[in-house]
Amino acid sequence: MRLIVTFLVIFWLLCAARFGYGQNLMINNQKGNQKETLMFTVSVKNTPNSVQSFGFEVYYDPQILEYIRYEKGKIAEGYKFFDCVQIKPGLLRCGGFTDRVKNIPAGQSGEVVNIYFQKLNCRNTILSLQNLVDDLKGWKVADGRFTCWRN
Repeated sequence: MRLIVTFLVIFWLLCAARFGYGQNLMINNQKGNQKETLMFTVSVKNTPNSVQSFGFEVYYDPQILEYIRYEKGKIAEGYKFFDCVQIKPGLLRCGGFTDRVKNIPAGQSGEVVNIYFQKLNCRNTILSLQNLVDDLKGWKVADGRFTCWRN
């Protein structure tokens, strides 16, 4: 009986980790098969604290994806200063800050930024969230995946 309970607990933990349970900052997954524009959304889920200022980096494979532009997400509309800058091919740095009145309150969920890429090659890749700073420091993240299939 003890072995079965241990197995069930381990199985639940693996499933929770696999499906992003408990992640606070995440990038969605995308699929495609032709040279097309892809939109990846960075979003927050059940923010553990209020967010007045934030920063994070998105790492991606520049041999597969080419950065085009970004659009501020709905939950970040109140931020006076907000930007996503390509530091170099393969690295975006996004951040923003605002006053206490228009910050993201604790417990909120929504889209922070939509990032647009042109697909260059049909290969699978990961978009990784790293180097969270300011009010995002210590948050759990879930990376995004691009899955390419051929016709």
